[in-house]
Amino acid sequence: MLHSCTKYLNGHSDVVAGVVIAKDPDVVTELAWWANNIGVTGGAFDSYLLLRGLRTLVPAYGAGAAQRAGDCEIPANPAVGEKTVSPVVAGKSGA
Repeated sequence: MLHSCTKYLNGHSDVVAGVVIAKDPDVVTELAWWANNIGVTGGAFDSYLLLRGLRTLVPAYGAGAAQRAGDCEIPANPAVGEKTVSPVVAGKSGA
């Protein structure tokens, strides 16, 4: 799985970063080997910038989630064939 850390985690547009996530330990070992050998890991200052951005993640996400939930007007009984999936509206997570 790939995640961008540039805007969402950093939030300040002064670092370019991403995360690769793997469940299989063998894949993790191989990815770590490649990252070390070709130098795609972030530097100390990049890590500092990401940590700085993480301090504002919860307040920013909470405010955004509340705004999105307020913007969603979902009928109690949607029409046949209609499906609503939302991460911020209770009971509509799509899971």
